[in-house]
Amino acid sequence: MPAKNSKSRRPGQYLVQVFEHGGCVRIPNFERRKAESRTYKMGYEIRLAISTKRELAELRRMIRAAGLKPGKPFAKETLTIQPIYGRQAMDRFMEMLSEFGDDDSQLLVAKWHSALAERG
Repeated sequence: MPAKNSKSRRPGQYLVQVFEHGGCVRIPNFERRKAESRTYKMGYEIRLAISTKRELAELRRMIRAAGLKPGKPFAKETLTIQPIYGRQAMDRFMEMLSEFGDDDSQLLVAKWHSALAERG
């Protein structure tokens, strides 16, 4: 897993590597938010999946070093999910993906920018 040589990498590189091994992003559905303003509360969320407590500690340290605030981790099946919440965090994370990400990550960044352009 990514934690082995994390000390030699920049925080953004480390976070992107963890993301590319099983992370995801969640973006609100703005039409639903408008229609269900009182009940639909989903916001921007980055989910990073790791498997050990040692990796969790390193991941949280790297999130802070990247200038982001880690949310409360939670268990999902055999993994621990470390969320990062907020629009500013999503913008910053997309910058990291753009700089360090593989082709799939670059596609996600392009979709992100396209969605932003559509919203105006």
